[in-house]
Parts: sequence; C-alpha cells; structure tokens
Amino acid sequence: MDGWSKIWRAEGLRGIFTGWGPTFVGYSVQGAGKYGFYEYFKHLYTQLAGEETAAKYKTILFLSASASAELIADVGLCPFEAIKVRMQTTIPPQFTGTMQGLSYVTAREGIGGQVDLLHFWFNANVLIAYTRASTRFGVDKFHIP
Repeated sequence: MDGWSKIWRAEGLRGIFTGWGPTFVGYSVQGAGKYGFYEYFKHLYTQLAGEETAAKYKTILFLSASASAELIADVGLCPFEAIKVRMQTTIPPQFTGTMQGLSYVTAREGIGGQVDLLHFWFNANVLIAYTRASTRFGVDKFHIP
C-alpha cells in the first residue's frame, strides 16, 4: 500500500494508470491475432492433414493451431509491452502515450527497439505452453515440482 500512496501523492490518478494505453492496444492486437489466426491455422492444418486424419487427431491439430496462432499474436503484443514497461520504469517517463512511445523508440532505436522483449516473451511462452499442454493432457498429475 505504501507504493500506491507514494504514486498517488506524486502523480495522482494519472500515475496509477500509467501504461494502460499500450496495455489496451497490445492485448487487443494479441486477442484479435490469437483468435483470427487460430481459425486460419485450424482450417489450414485440417486441409493439410485431410479430413479423415484431422478427425482422428483433432486434439493435436487444434493444439498445433492454437500454438501457431499464439506465436504470431504474441509477437504483435511485444512492441506494446516494451512501450508499457518503459513508461512504467523510466522516471520521469520519456513519453506519455502509446503512439508517442512507438514513435520515440522507433526513431531512436529502429524496429529492433520495439522487440527488445522477445527473449522475455520466448521464455514466458515456453512456460505457459508447457502449463497449458500439461493441464490439457493431464500430465500435471504426474509432475512433481
């Protein structure tokens, strides 16, 4: 609670909501990509496997479609997460809005500055994918942490 009160005293309500813009835009991009690409990959993999094989291995096919969609969607999220983290951790913030942040980082660091969190994304998604897959297939019953 001490952190909240310090932010409130120093920056007011605006300080509490720092980073909400990139978060909203980023997760909107990710959500649209995730569900849109899932349907695309589900159709593509069904066509590649053939109707009979796709029906037989439906769970694996859908899990593969989901993983493929998640990969693309999360890459779309990364630039916005990078902006949010910079807004929240730089004192004073170098920029105050999503588009201002994208322009600022791109002008100074190029496109590479937008994807500096890809290593974080990869590590986090490996853990998430393992957790989801193990839960889906019941492997977590046999896993002892």
